[in-house]
Amino acid sequence: MTSNHASYRPDIDGLRAMAIVAVVGYHAYPTLVPGGFVGVDVFFVISGFLIGTIIYTGLERDNFSLLNFYVRRAKRILPALIIVCCAVLVIGYFVLISSEYKDLAESVVAASLFSSNFLLWVQTGYFDSAANNKELLHLWSLGVEEQFYLVWPILTLFMWRRVNLFTLTLVVGTISFAINLYLTYTNAVAAFYLPVSRFWELMLGCGLARWNVRSAVTLVSYPNLKSSIGIAAIVASVVLLSTDHHFPGWAALLPASGALLIIAAGPDAAINKFILSRRAIVAIGLISYPLYLWHWPLLSFLRIMEGDALPASGATLAVCLSFILAYLTYAAVERNVRHLHGWMVAPALCAVLATIGFGGLAIRQHDGVPARAINQLNVSDNQVGNVSAELINECGMSSNEKRGIAFCVADRRGQPVYALLGDSKAAALFPGLVKESSDHERWMFIGGAAAAGAPIPVISDAGQYKGFERMTVVAANAVARNPSIQVVVLVTAIRSLFQTTDPYLKDLAQTRNSEIVFRGLDKMVADMTGAGKNVVLVMDNPTLADPVSCISRRTSLAIVNRIFRHRINDYCSVLISANMERTKVYREVIKRLSLKWSGRLKIVDPTSVLCSTKRNSCPIEKDGHLLYSYDDHISDYGSILVAREIIPVVRRWHYAESGDERRGG
Repeated sequence: MTSNHASYRPDIDGLRAMAIVAVVGYHAYPTLVPGGFVGVDVFFVISGFLIGTIIYTGLERDNFSLLNFYVRRAKRILPALIIVCCAVLVIGYFVLISSEYKDLAESVVAASLFSSNFLLWVQTGYFDSAANNKELLHLWSLGVEEQFYLVWPILTLFMWRRVNLFTLTLVVGTISFAINLYLTYTNAVAAFYLPVSRFWELMLGCGLARWNVRSAVTLVSYPNLKSSIGIAAIVASVVLLSTDHHFPGWAALLPASGALLIIAAGPDAAINKFILSRRAIVAIGLISYPLYLWHWPLLSFLRIMEGDALPASGATLAVCLSFILAYLTYAAVERNVRHLHGWMVAPALCAVLATIGFGGLAIRQHDGVPARAINQLNVSDNQVGNVSAELINECGMSSNEKRGIAFCVADRRGQPVYALLGDSKAAALFPGLVKESSDHERWMFIGGAAAAGAPIPVISDAGQYKGFERMTVVAANAVARNPSIQVVVLVTAIRSLFQTTDPYLKDLAQTRNSEIVFRGLDKMVADMTGAGKNVVLVMDNPTLADPVSCISRRTSLAIVNRIFRHRINDYCSVLISANMERTKVYREVIKRLSLKWSGRLKIVDPTSVLCSTKRNSCPIEKDGHLLYSYDDHISDYGSILVAREIIPVVRRWHYAESGDERRGG
């Protein structure tokens, strides 16, 4: 029993230690700590409790100040964040090629605006393999917390004495939890990153804080039972949960409730007092924030430099270095800045963070600074430039039809006569088509991959396409009813058509979906030709490794080159004969389709420009330029080469249909 709600609780720092060890363990040794990602959920509950206690205590004592609240937040959060953002930009300058440095700069801009979670929501899923190389991936949780800090204090201050704050907390938490459940099973990426589906965890802590502050005393009943169940719940989450579970959803209740029970048990519960409050454990908790900031960029950079799965020794090195940097950041910077006085401290910190954000924006605007030494010493990933300035968000679809579709765009410089329809493979090809087409050959594009899926260009009610059916139908209808469109170009990944799971299509030969794929493509071609359109089907490009694992990573720093011996992935090139054999099932389907629709369907096979017949090889690069950008998607340079094969085909049809003897150019 205690009446001192605002007193320091070392056991909460112990709980922080438990959470950060789980997170770092998961990131460094994912097979050993499969559910360690739940440490973030524990952090959310802790933050909700501590911030709620500050707000509610201040309101009850009539001395709560929004200005003081935000000044304290700035002094607590910004120093370490500024140091880490600067560090990753400096490291990235020497070891990242242009596209990677541009992406990092974009992440720094998002971090400076505390919106990393929104950026990642539109980019990638947290558990995707591509996420491993995003150096600031972990800042999504900081974004959620900062968004909570912006909304909740203002809302509670406004509602103070108007409504019961405990009831308000309960209502907001319940709504957020319901949104979490809905999104987890309908849009898992949104459920993971959006604040509306995460606030309920912070509300758990806030609710406990409100209960404690409102009570004359805090009654701690069955403290040992509460803390024991709480510890068991968190440990069970770390051991039993994995990326295979729908998360957050119901599963997040286990670690969040565990954290709530441990805090509710109070500092005198046996586990809290004799384990969580031990000096060594508390010490880890005190550096948990800078440790969280440092560990992921170090692991990410090491993965990039190693070029393969990070060995346990490398992960251990990164973890040890993270602890050292975290302690130095805490002792030399955090602790000192927190005790600085004067009205200029917080504005100065905000100004520095804003400056870093503008620096990231400048790097992004300059396409990742291609003049850096790393780009001269390695294969280039030069981009065709930003084509978005030439596009408008219009493709003849209503806002409801556009729902869930990543791109619905057209060239603003003229009426489109060509339409591109497909998934992320189509999105990768689009920049080259826009750049290579002449003034009278404007494009419209519907598709790309979004969190809800992509419009795969097959018309089918087969179960394997159920998740894409709505988007495909509305996209196809928009193209079919557009009278200006004369030629439709269809592009999609082999794995999307056949629903394969192996990243290098090793399971394609065993597929039983060939007839379903043929009928779906056949129906799409029939619908397009029935609407008076000619159709070009661009076959999928060879499936290679992500170029991240194929770059030698030579830098201008000799010591770095000696330490890191970048291992090149075995799939950085493939023999043409091997690629043909691997995709034989797919090619047979396309051949059947071509024979049936001879005269109304043209097939373009990009292997003619992406591979070398002389060497019998499909490489990752050509003439010093990367042909691929991420995973097995073609780069901007690759899109130019493939577009030069497509444009003459669509051009002949366009001018033949219009009766114009010109041939473009």
